[in-house]
Amino acid sequence: KYTNTEIRIIKTIYIFGSPLTTYAIANYTGYSYTTIRKYLRRLYNKKRLHRKKKGKSIYWWLRSR
Repeated sequence: KYTNTEIRIIKTIYIFGSPLTTYAIANYTGYSYTTIRKYLRRLYNKKRLHRKKKGKSIYWWLRSR
């Protein structure tokens, strides 16, 4: 259902415990910004994440299940 990259992103956001920017998620996971952006969009489309734009940054956090 989820790729290893998606699982790593979900775990990172969960462990951090508050919304993170795309850049911060890329930084914490060690993936490139472009890769993270692609997988964040996939997770958003799978209804796994919320997002909110603030200025030029997009913040991401987990949806409750």
